[in-house]
Amino acid sequence: MSRILRQLKKHDKDICIYGLGKMGACMFWSFRECGMQEDYYADKDPNKQNLNIDGIKCISFDDLLKKDRSIILIVALYDYKSVVKSFVTMGFKNVYNYKEVLHAIRKEPKRNFKQIRSYEEAYKVKQVVKEWLCRGVKLNINDLLEG
Repeated sequence: MSRILRQLKKHDKDICIYGLGKMGACMFWSFRECGMQEDYYADKDPNKQNLNIDGIKCISFDDLLKKDRSIILIVALYDYKSVVKSFVTMGFKNVYNYKEVLHAIRKEPKRNFKQIRSYEEAYKVKQVVKEWLCRGVKLNINDLLEG
């Protein structure tokens, strides 16, 4: 098991996913596949702040800067290099980019979720998530995965 994964599974520090876009969603699903859970998200976009996804809140960038610098911070942005560097410069000690975390997670055994068997099912899940996110409704992932 990699050092990153050991640290994530130990979960003795808060875990934050920075960036609630496509890569943030990818991290969300990857965490669920391995039975892990983040403590909060953070994003600079005011439209994403205060969203509640599966019981987990998205905080503002300013609120993130008020957190303990020893949290585990995963930068889930396509252009992550400069952002990772900025967080390290600001004193955050456990900063990872989404690629290295996904690489570590992919080596782990996966949980069994309901399989999506068609494009139509995948599209339906995407639309439900998009609708909930746009309305700021609390998303409970079990509503999508069961039945």
